[in-house]
Order: sequence, then structure tokens, then C-alpha cells
Amino acid sequence: MRVWRLALGRFSELDGEGARRYGGRWNSPGIPMVYAATHLTLALLEQLVHLNPDRLPAALRAFAIELSSGVPVEDDVPPMNDAEASRRHGDAWAASLRSAALIVPSVLVSAKLKPGDLDTEERNVLLNPRHRSAATWRVTETVFEVDRRLKRLA
Repeated sequence: MRVWRLALGRFSELDGEGARRYGGRWNSPGIPMVYAATHLTLALLEQLVHLNPDRLPAALRAFAIELSSGVPVEDDVPPMNDAEASRRHGDAWAASLRSAALIVPSVLVSAKLKPGDLDTEERNVLLNPRHRSAATWRVTETVFEVDRRLKRLA
């Protein structure tokens, strides 16, 4: 399984330190977690909603993270409109250490489109840097150049 992460460069790509310091939709402060996405475009959207348009960099660090087929992954999380419920769920998952990745719905791009129940295949993927398989994840770092037209949209 390949997942994507875009980062500004303040923190290591896989230590979960940024999420540990500040918390996020799926974790409370104090819980390390790495936020990624099933598609690079969703990873970009997830970054854009958190950035001031005036501070949008010309490039971001891009990481393709490969989890081998034997790495345990969970994907049974329903959409949660309550941010606190999402945090509790993510915190409990991270503490359990039962899987390396938890596939969760994105708030920005719905997993299913109505009418028709069309699956977008867009999901966020939480990675647990404390899972025993973390040392086996293969990471390829590259540069993602941000098209200047996105500054107008952001």
C-alpha cells in the first residue's frame, strides 16, 4: 500500500511529532501520529486548508510511504462529524498498537457521493509511528512544486 504525505519541513516525515505537539482531527496532543492520504491530491488539499495563502511555499516535501502487504491496516471507520469522537477513536487506536495504519474518511472529500453511493477512493490514512512495523516502511522523499495559481485559490 502506498500513501502520500506532504510536509513543510518542520518535522520528520514519520515521527508524528507535529501531531503529538498540536493534536489533530484524529489525535489529541501528546499522541504521535502521521497524517497521510491515499492520493497526493488529497494530501495537497489537506495541507492547503491549514496554510495561510500568503505563506504558501513554492514547494513542499512530498513523501511516498510504502507499507508492505504484511503490515496490518484497518479501514472500518465510519465518517464522524464530531471532532472529539474522532480524536477519542484515533487515540484509542494509536494506544492499542494493533495496526500500523488506520484508513479514515476525509472531511474535505467525501468517501461516498450521493446520490448513487459512488466511492471516491479518497481517504486519509493515519500511521502509527510507534507500531512495530514502522522501521520497515519504505519512504521516498521528493519535492512537490506548488503551482502558483493555487495561491489565488487558497
